[in-house]
Amino acid sequence: MLQHTINRLLSQQVQAVLATTDKTHGIPLMHLMAYAFSTALDEIYLASRRSTRKVDNLLLQPSVSMLWDNRSGSIQDHIDGFTLLAIAEASVIENADTQQLSLMREALLQKNPTLAPLFALPDCCLIKLVVREYQYTEAYQATEIWQPG
Repeated sequence: MLQHTINRLLSQQVQAVLATTDKTHGIPLMHLMAYAFSTALDEIYLASRRSTRKVDNLLLQPSVSMLWDNRSGSIQDHIDGFTLLAIAEASVIENADTQQLSLMREALLQKNPTLAPLFALPDCCLIKLVVREYQYTEAYQATEIWQPG
């Protein structure tokens, strides 16, 4: 079942690549991000400094994607490789209730304890991605789609 595969992959990995659209030139930009996710797989949580290009970009263009993969850097990746793409809508969580912010921070810190110094910064913000769909591709050819909810 694809849902189980997605859950296992998101549980094992600690970073993924976030793609945003540059607000000035409309070009795609990539950002390596630590993350956490909801048990229903419908939300992904990120933390960033508010004063970054990625936050500016997603505020103006909230359609984003995240990519996970298992590349090893060898030719065998063409046979054993897989990618998981999440297509989502992003929002910076600014006026959420304290309980929601606490749960997101706790989930991020549990998965990524090295984020603690980031949370101590005054311009740290939390970002929530609401996932519309996941696309799983294995051996660069067999693609499956799963939509949470």
